Amino acid sequence: MGENKGNNDQLIKEPARVQNQVAELDRLASDCRQMRTALRQVQMVIENSPAVLFRWRAAEGWPVELVTRNVLRFGYTPEELLSGAVTYAMLIHADDLDRVTHEVQDYSDSGSSSYRQEYRVTTKGGETRWVDDRTVIERDADGRITHYQAIVLDITERKQTEEALRESEERLKLALSASSDGIWDWDIPSGNAFFSPRYYTMLGYEPYELPQDYASWKSLVHPDDVDRAEKHVLDHIRNNDGSYAIELRMATKAGDWRWFLTRGMIVERDAGGRPSRMVGTHTDITKRKQAEESLLQSETKYRFLTEKMNDVIWTTDMNFNVTYISPSVEKLVGFTPEECRQMAAWEAITPQSYSKVLDLLSSELRREQQEGMDPDRTITLEMEDYHKNGSTVWVECLASFIRDDDGTAIGVHGVSRDITERRRAAVEKERLIGELRQALANVKILSGMLPICASCKKIRDDKGYWNQLESYISSHSDVLFSHSICPECARKLYPDLVD
Repeated sequence: MGENKGNNDQLIKEPARVQNQVAELDRLASDCRQMRTALRQVQMVIENSPAVLFRWRAAEGWPVELVTRNVLRFGYTPEELLSGAVTYAMLIHADDLDRVTHEVQDYSDSGSSSYRQEYRVTTKGGETRWVDDRTVIERDADGRITHYQAIVLDITERKQTEEALRESEERLKLALSASSDGIWDWDIPSGNAFFSPRYYTMLGYEPYELPQDYASWKSLVHPDDVDRAEKHVLDHIRNNDGSYAIELRMATKAGDWRWFLTRGMIVERDAGGRPSRMVGTHTDITKRKQAEESLLQSETKYRFLTEKMNDVIWTTDMNFNVTYISPSVEKLVGFTPEECRQMAAWEAITPQSYSKVLDLLSSELRREQQEGMDPDRTITLEMEDYHKNGSTVWVECLASFIRDDDGTAIGVHGVSRDITERRRAAVEKERLIGELRQALANVKILSGMLPICASCKKIRDDKGYWNQLESYISSHSDVLFSHSICPECARKLYPDLVD
């Protein structure tokens, strides 16, 4: 009886145990569904990412045993790789395969558990793509390599950006090395700067021999120029101007002074809009300044002569900006020398003359390239200048190039003479010649043999008609007749009236 009771208790407990097992199975089924959902989400993330997951065997050609579906980005389907029709090695660019193979062998032999490589792959369509391969090495219990697990990331755009940057840097290096100017880049808040190699060598230093900062630049500026230069730069920064230029002297390593044209511009501002970075150039203008000094000395030496002469002596730079003009210009065109220095060339002469000057300069600069060309040659041209009173004045100019020590043309000097009266006389002469030619063309000349009646003195014309003498002559010339009686006829006709 007790045994039956135990069996009955067992039967009573069995449904509860089964119910618990069913509940456990439901929980496990729910967990599986959640895991499948999460796995699908992970798979979607992977398939929509640029990273392709691979697992290939450590065998010849690296046969693929697992690959995510986003391998389609390389043009291949997962089935093509999993079937063995396409091995992973077949994806690697032919020019990179040997390198990649040797690197994998080196990593494997060294006992590494993982490695990273960058190389090119070829898509099914023949396009070349760059990839970043991050691989984990699988080993069995004996340490033998069985598989490789890899995350292969497409980095083509990054590589293209790096290549563009490399080419840009290379172009910049070539430009800096070819440029005759020094380049500087100044971080305003810190005072740090970058000076190109040319910046140093044009001052006699080795590249980067001096500190690269604002204080280093300031220490080289001539004592008579440093306050003016620093004020110019700081005013430019405070005013947020776009760019500036200033001429100043800087000390060379040898201890002498050279003139430089310094140009700069603001290229960056901080969050508050304050200038934070400037870049610019240094151009050696020593030869130009020496030429200007020589011209100034010559100007002083010959000032007395030029002030007493009627002809106008002048000098300009290569852009025809007047650097000197003698006082006699005021007598010629009414403008003072100072007014002339402030005028552009196109404001001083008529458009036709300005065009003629530009054409002549262009021609002369081309001739400069010809071997054996006389550097001291003089050119002559006639120009029409504006007078201050609104009229124009014709001048004849004799001009030649101003040259530096190397023979390079750096300006023009010349002499101008008033030829207005000569031009007017020439125009008047042409007018008179034209009128004379017209008058001669209108003159009617009688020539040849004329039939004339011996009795009545009538003349026969070319049509056979007989005309009175005065009628015939009038029709063949511009002669006008007046009628009177000659003395002989008067005595015959009026003997009583003529003594």
